[in-house]
Amino acid sequence: REDRAAAAVMRAGGSAERQWQCQQLVVRFFHLLDTKRYEELVALFEPDGVWVRPGAQMQGRAEIAAAMQQRSPHRTTRHLLGNFLVTHDADRREHCRQPGAHLLETRA
Repeated sequence: REDRAAAAVMRAGGSAERQWQCQQLVVRFFHLLDTKRYEELVALFEPDGVWVRPGAQMQGRAEIAAAMQQRSPHRTTRHLLGNFLVTHDADRREHCRQPGAHLLETRA
């Protein structure tokens, strides 16, 4: 099974190692978000990186950092992740999507 999965990733234009790295980046992102380590989260983005989330799109580290500063210190979130998808665009850039994220949220 692992050989078939790796072969499918290779046919899609990537490598199993790159797919794993992409997944780890998404896991790290949500871990930093859930543990309120916002400076580290912002550093994951390229200087002109874009974060698209429901109801908002932020571009650049400064805008993302500002959005994190607006979060309530009493807000607690936990994300449950699964179903990663790595795709490539026409310029061969990789995109790691995590369409199966579930947010568990409590407020104090």
